Amino acid sequence: MSSRSLFDEINEEKMRMLQEKFSSVWNDSSSDSEFALAASVYCIPDDMRFNEFGLYNYLWPFVDTLFEPSPLERRKELIKACALILSEIERLDFEGNGSILDDQVLNDI
Repeated sequence: MSSRSLFDEINEEKMRMLQEKFSSVWNDSSSDSEFALAASVYCIPDDMRFNEFGLYNYLWPFVDTLFEPSPLERRKELIKACALILSEIERLDFEGNGSILDDQVLNDI
């Protein structure tokens, strides 16, 4: 799979997640790093999310119904994490706290 098609897959997942699950959060200007925190939960292997350290309970910033794990499909979870990270970057750009991703940057991926 090329980097470009992987980026397209991540972007499609981002759009799906924002439309189906996170639209109210995206519109909430008070959100602060919540997409990045949610991404970190998807990055953690399933057997470590709910261990005695309670990483899920500590890191997941949204209501439980927004969490859609796919423990048997690790790649799918990492795509979700990437989609949430991309959403966090876009949120920062929207607020003026980041640098806008231009076409040249995307072509270099």
